Amino acid sequence: MADAGIDRSKFRVLCYNILAEFHAWTDVGRSFNYPYCPEKFLESGYRRKLVLRQLAEYNADILCLQEVDENAYRALFLPELSKHGYSSKFVRKLDIPEGCATFYRKCSLTLIVSEQIVLGDALRSKRNSDLYNKIKCNKKLLDTVISRGTSLSMMLLETTSNELLVVINVHLFWDDRGGHIRAIQSQLVVREMEHFIQRCIISDTNLANKLLARIVAGDYNSDSYSAAVQLMTDGKVPPNHSDWFAMGKEEYQPGIELVGKIKYQSACGYPTYTCFVPEFRKCIDYIFIDPKVLKVIEIHPISPSYE
Repeated sequence: MADAGIDRSKFRVLCYNILAEFHAWTDVGRSFNYPYCPEKFLESGYRRKLVLRQLAEYNADILCLQEVDENAYRALFLPELSKHGYSSKFVRKLDIPEGCATFYRKCSLTLIVSEQIVLGDALRSKRNSDLYNKIKCNKKLLDTVISRGTSLSMMLLETTSNELLVVINVHLFWDDRGGHIRAIQSQLVVREMEHFIQRCIISDTNLANKLLARIVAGDYNSDSYSAAVQLMTDGKVPPNHSDWFAMGKEEYQPGIELVGKIKYQSACGYPTYTCFVPEFRKCIDYIFIDPKVLKVIEIHPISPSYE
């Protein structure tokens, strides 16, 4: 979580994977990821109350949540957080009943427009034909990218001082050997965001005269050395990055180079971990900002009372 400023406005952004019940109660979840945790503490009724308390205490202006159960969003998070002055949009994954929920504080932010797209569909669109034509040379790679149900949430918000915020919320592919897939998804995220911005400006030319900042928040399932994160922070990924070989020859396609328009900053830096289970402790969640427009004012680490 971080406090950021743009011109005359400042706001707090939170990124949080709250662990969907759909995943917590799988055999893998109970026997491998959380074997140390008594089942009563994995129950949704217990965890959801704690999550709601955390969200209220963090007092963020923008909440980017991942792994939100669709039923829990509609029955609990939407009505409860609306009591705290939030409005929101929910974007479900294509293949499972959970997704990303983005909440914003209505007293300080106004929603202008929101869109969503499945990244596999984005890859097949004409605007991404150059990337598609490179990937299609390896049918296995293409099938893997397109079969993912990863959905992208895009919002254009306006502050009370008339600055614009583009807020992206996403949860990239989870597999440990999926670094190459996440790299492609990361490229689609930044491309789709830019197309979204252009569509907004074309539909309302007055927006072109306003200061605009980009915020990309999400569970990237990737450490700071990964291609997915390198694209965000360095603005490019070379064809020889190790992530292209994550699945060996089966899904390797030579000559893919990724390029981004902006070199983003990880607003919270690179903490030791954002995901902590016995077999896995890494920083994989990020709030990326455009440092030319946004300034980090303060970073809020994980609260000790909840570690």
